[in-house]
Amino acid sequence: SDKTGTLTTGRMTVVSLWSDHHCYAVTGQGYKFGGKILEGEHQIHHGDKETSALEALLMTGILCNNTHITFGPEPVVLGTSTEAPLAVCGVKFGLDFESLNQSYPRVTEVPFSSGRKMMTTVHQLPQLSEVPEIPQHQTSYFFPSAPIVETFPYPTVENPRLVALVKGAPTYVLDRSTHVLNSENQLLLLT
Repeated sequence: SDKTGTLTTGRMTVVSLWSDHHCYAVTGQGYKFGGKILEGEHQIHHGDKETSALEALLMTGILCNNTHITFGPEPVVLGTSTEAPLAVCGVKFGLDFESLNQSYPRVTEVPFSSGRKMMTTVHQLPQLSEVPEIPQHQTSYFFPSAPIVETFPYPTVENPRLVALVKGAPTYVLDRSTHVLNSENQLLLLT
C-alpha cells in the first residue's frame, strides 16, 4: 500500500492498494472512515465476489496491528503513523474492526524490528459457531480459500487452530513466502 498525507494533515493515509494483479484507489483523508475503495470508477465493497485476496490483505491490516479504535459520534484512532492508516483502510472497506479483533483473538506477537523488517501476530481462528456470515461465493472467512476449509477442521477447545499474519517490507515478506492467495480463492505456489 501507499501511505501519504503526512505533510498536509500530520497523518498518513492509504491512497492505493495492490492485490492479485488489481490496483485499487482509496479515497478519504486522515483517519476518517468516509472513504471508498475503487477499482477504476467501480466501488469495491466487503463481500463482493472475487475480492478474497483484497479482503485477506485488509483483514491482516486490522489484525496484525496494535491500533485501537473507539467508535462513537467522534471516533478515536490511537496507533502509530504507519499502523493506524492500515486499520482505517480496512474499516473503509466495510470490515468490522471490533468484531474481527474479538473473533480472531491474538495469541502472541513478534514485534517489528529493524533486523526482521516485519511484524507477526498469531491469532486463534474462531469456532464454527462464531464465524460471521460468509458470502455464498466464499468457502471460508479467513483466509477464504477452499483448500484450507477442506483440509483442516475449524478449531475446538481440543483442537485450537491458529493463523500467523505478517506485514512488513515487501522483499522481506516475499523472501519468506511460499504461496499467494488470488481473488478466486486459490492458494498458488510462488515461483
